[in-house]
Amino acid sequence: MADFEQLLWRLGQAGGVMQASPPIPQYRSPQGHDLHTRFIHHCLDNGLRYLLYTYLEHNRLTPRNCPALADNGLYESHPWFEMLVKMQEITRDLSDPERVFQASLTSAQVLIPGSQAMVSSMLLEGHSLLALATIMFAPGGIDQVVSQGERAGSSVSRVDPQLLKMALSPYPKLKAALFPVSGPRGTTATTSDISVYHLMQSLHPLDPSRLFGWQSANTLGSTETSVELPHFSSPHLVSKYALIENLDFLYYLRHGRPSFAYGTFLVQQLANSNEVKSQLSHAAQQAYSLAMLHFSVPSVAAACVCFCELLGVCSLKLRVDLKALSLILRLRTQRPGGTSTFSLKDLLAAKGSKLVEVERETAEELLFDLEEAVKDSLERKGTSRSSYEAGQEWALPIQFCQLHALPLSSVYPQDCAADSQWLHFLLFVQLHTYPPQQVRSLATQFSPALQAHLTLAFQNLQLSSQWRVGEVEDREAQGQVTLPSEEASDPPKELFQVLLQSQEQASPWRHLLGEALAQHCPTLTILAACHQEADLLQCLCVWVLTSVDEVIATEATAHLEESPQRHEWNLHDLSIIWKTLLRKCRIRPLIRGFQLFQRDSPLIHVLLMYELCYDYKNYPEAKKKLIEFQKCLITLRSSGAHAPAGIPLQWVECQASVLLLTMMQQCSTQYELRRLLQLLADMERLLKSNGETPVWLTRAGRTPFHHGFKSLSSTSGPDFKKLSFLSQVLQDTSVSLSPRLLESYSPDILQGECQNMLEKLQDSGLFHKARQVAELAGLPIDSLVINELLQDLGALKAKRHWERRETRVSFWRKCHEQFRTNSTGPGAASEFFLAQAGASEPPRGSVAGTELLCVQERCLLLSLAGHWLSWLAQAPLARLEDLEKQLWTNRVRQQVLLTAMEKESMFALPAPTIAPEENSYEALIREFSFSKMAVLNEPRYLSLDGLPSFSPKEEGGEKTGSEEQGALAILVGQLLDEGCIHEASRVCRYFSFCSRDMWVVLHCRGLASGELQAGLQDMLTFEGLPKKSIPSCKLHTTLS
Repeated sequence: MADFEQLLWRLGQAGGVMQASPPIPQYRSPQGHDLHTRFIHHCLDNGLRYLLYTYLEHNRLTPRNCPALADNGLYESHPWFEMLVKMQEITRDLSDPERVFQASLTSAQVLIPGSQAMVSSMLLEGHSLLALATIMFAPGGIDQVVSQGERAGSSVSRVDPQLLKMALSPYPKLKAALFPVSGPRGTTATTSDISVYHLMQSLHPLDPSRLFGWQSANTLGSTETSVELPHFSSPHLVSKYALIENLDFLYYLRHGRPSFAYGTFLVQQLANSNEVKSQLSHAAQQAYSLAMLHFSVPSVAAACVCFCELLGVCSLKLRVDLKALSLILRLRTQRPGGTSTFSLKDLLAAKGSKLVEVERETAEELLFDLEEAVKDSLERKGTSRSSYEAGQEWALPIQFCQLHALPLSSVYPQDCAADSQWLHFLLFVQLHTYPPQQVRSLATQFSPALQAHLTLAFQNLQLSSQWRVGEVEDREAQGQVTLPSEEASDPPKELFQVLLQSQEQASPWRHLLGEALAQHCPTLTILAACHQEADLLQCLCVWVLTSVDEVIATEATAHLEESPQRHEWNLHDLSIIWKTLLRKCRIRPLIRGFQLFQRDSPLIHVLLMYELCYDYKNYPEAKKKLIEFQKCLITLRSSGAHAPAGIPLQWVECQASVLLLTMMQQCSTQYELRRLLQLLADMERLLKSNGETPVWLTRAGRTPFHHGFKSLSSTSGPDFKKLSFLSQVLQDTSVSLSPRLLESYSPDILQGECQNMLEKLQDSGLFHKARQVAELAGLPIDSLVINELLQDLGALKAKRHWERRETRVSFWRKCHEQFRTNSTGPGAASEFFLAQAGASEPPRGSVAGTELLCVQERCLLLSLAGHWLSWLAQAPLARLEDLEKQLWTNRVRQQVLLTAMEKESMFALPAPTIAPEENSYEALIREFSFSKMAVLNEPRYLSLDGLPSFSPKEEGGEKTGSEEQGALAILVGQLLDEGCIHEASRVCRYFSFCSRDMWVVLHCRGLASGELQAGLQDMLTFEGLPKKSIPSCKLHTTLS
């Protein structure tokens, strides 16, 4: 506030310093000045004289209410400021000459700087006339100054008479007038001893004693004479000299007195008349003629109009003609170089009076002039020739034509046709009831497209009743009257008839909506929306229904229990119409309908997005429309307002969701669906990154149509990111995205459908894409991994090197690694290896080497199956024991085959050297050995309980066992050599095999642990026997 110039700049931005009320009433400068004083100082410092004058005048500031205006210091430093203040003081009180005197002195101070502001100073400086002009407004005037001279009361007005005489020497006449030689100015002359009335006393017939009695100066007048000024209505003068004449009503009309004219007409003409109607008609015609003759005199014209109304005669024709003549006169007088106003008035008055005699010809001439006047008026106002405002101006010529039975003017309709303003055209011709034939003729001047629409609208509507009656009369005159049997039973209604009938209804816009449905005419819906009380939501529903074919309209209104013409449309109806048209791919009527009746609705953006995607495949622009839609929703939600026409935002979001769902279902190709899903995924990612919640996106995967939009707030929608990724994965495959995912999305449905797609992709051998689908849906990939390995297995079996053991060992190791890498379930992996073990059978008649390879493969597969089965949380002990038994059965068979192959060899083979491939096989067998499974190493296998019994009596009588027994003995011995006591014990029990070594080991273990005492003597006795090999007991089970 200390920087006054900055303050002024801010006040200038906020409306200026000269406002209706003080802008800063509590302002005080650092020096204690208020705003007025500070502004006055600012203007004085910067020489802003005109601004200061305007400011003082605006705020009505005077020395009495503003101390700065009475500051003598400011007067001395700025003499012009004192003159400005004194000059403004004059306007405050024009009856006070003292203010003019002070202002004159101040002006002299500015004119004569350095001297005192006194009349004497002006005379001394040679400004005699200025001094005299100043003296005229001094107290007492010139007489007091001249008579008193230096004795005048005020020092500023004190003047030396001799100085004044010397100053007036250049003006002898003025000097003689002010200082006459006969005597001093101002002395009173002697009173005259005779007056003018004495001089007139001897004149005849002017007798002052009888005349001028009302004048106070007439001392000769008698008391009997009248003291009232004589006038034309004086009773005594009227009775003697007046010529009495009865004035008719036209006299009073010419003087602008309609009530006197009406009273006179009643007394003079109707009181004793028997033909009242003819008298009234004749009087109205006379008033009409008088008004036409004096159309330019407002008082006469208004009196004639009022007189006609008093007579009960409609004055519309008179008023229209008067307005037409006035408009023509104004046009003619405004044109440069035209005829004089008086001649124009006479000319138009003559034409107006002829309207009574030769009405049609004169009316046609005036109509041409009137049309020119209206055109000129529109041009001067800058109004468009086809605008609604222009149509209001053209109402006067149309009324003129109707009142004088002329063809209606076609200027404005032709302008509307030239400018393609079909709505203004329809409103104008309907408002002024143009004949249908003339309307059809004017409609041909529109462009071909609009002409086709208008013609189609007109041909389905019958003629208006008033014009149809006229046409019937013409037909009767021509003998072409249609018989009743030939008439249509239910002819279509005419557009203008519908519009006229609607005005007679309690709710015109509802009547128009009903007729629009009945006649299937969208134009009537637009006209209904023009009513201020019309419900735009209902207009939108009806417009859309009348803009589509009857099949779609019938389907959209199938839920109604009453006639559509009588139905009150609501949001539920609009929802059904919305979904029906979307399902039929009729997007254009919805777009146009919302643009007409809901032009601010956010749904326009999603409709345009649908059109861009469906018709033009322009996905970047469609994304922009979705962004605009979301911006509109955010704006409306933040402002707390409803959507246009009071539509809830939740309903808008619901319909947007329905549209997106319909779009996804209507995609004819996977490419379109993929692009649409990618668009929605990008939108979801963009909105969530901005911290927004796209509710309309989360609802797009559900069908809220039958349950209303309120039930959707608690459920979540589809994950467009997953759907988009899934669509991209399925690209270039025979597998398509399931429609069920688009109709009713949920995590369970997603997993189910992805499982089906997973199986189809596996059948097609697309394991990489199948793995992506499984990862997307969170599905287990055990079967996928297994099927992929089976495919690789089939490919390997078709090749010759599958017959090599190292190939098989390498493949099965790879399977094990795949299962471990993909965290395959132990049960699935175990079943896989077990199934492959069962399938590993040599062909019939194959050589021993082939059989040996298959047996070794089965051993490896059974070991892997048991290894994976042991990883279960609760490993099935019986199942593991069964697998181990199968494994040892195959190992026994392997040993038998190896023994047989050695015997058949021609050469005595040395101890076999372990080949690299054999090393890998044996290493893999040892890695997955059952002896490493802690679940099988139970204590009971280390006791003698359950072990096949051994009797020394059999030693001598025991024969050499079969090949399997020998092979089993070798294998059990190898286990004992390797320290695998548990496994050796289990093998003996599996096959009820009696092994002396196994028996000795377990006895030793029992003696060492103290568990065995009773059989010690027998053991010692047994040990004292001759050391002979003790044959094994006979096997009680088959090793095959």
